[in-house]
Amino acid sequence: MVNANPSKGYIVKPVRPPPGQYRFETNSPQIIAGSIISILFMVLITGTRLTLRATKSNMKWGWDDWLIVPGVVGDFISIHLGTSEV
Repeated sequence: MVNANPSKGYIVKPVRPPPGQYRFETNSPQIIAGSIISILFMVLITGTRLTLRATKSNMKWGWDDWLIVPGVVGDFISIHLGTSEV
């Protein structure tokens, strides 16, 4: 490595594990379960909040009520894009 040039990079070939010692592991089920739980909480809390605002006469609509809907939609998109490759 004395003559190594950082601008050209250095190729390291991965070593294949010995037979019988490789175990495939994935976190996909946990990630999908966490995404489903967070989506359910978002829908439940946002739906309850907006339903209360619409049905109770003493509760006024504010800017936070209007911004919560795009926030939830943005979270749906973010979760979908984050879990689409899982």
